[in-house]
Amino acid sequence: MTHPAFNSGTSKLFGEEEYRRGDLRLTYGVKVTEYLSAMQVEGVGIPGQPEPQHYFHRPISMLFNTCFEHGFVLDAMEEPAIPPGHESSSSRPLTFARMPEIPQVLVARMRVR
Repeated sequence: MTHPAFNSGTSKLFGEEEYRRGDLRLTYGVKVTEYLSAMQVEGVGIPGQPEPQHYFHRPISMLFNTCFEHGFVLDAMEEPAIPPGHESSSSRPLTFARMPEIPQVLVARMRVR
């Protein structure tokens, strides 16, 4: 699934520019607000798509606790990010390809107890 902490209905990608010790540094990140609230929002998955799509945000605790209540246990989890140096084919300046420390997805393996 897309990572709930960084792809919530109200998260925003940002870029900042600063001079540090004489060097220009560009920093990209994600601003997260209203993370704990379950919500449904409409948005765009691919620029230029004809209609917005529905997104259903749930915090990680709500997702995992639902599984735990039904007898599942979490036995593995990964948060892969796009590796540093990966070239994006997107012309958009703000993409996860410029954020190698921010995972775009959350992968969890659940097993029946």
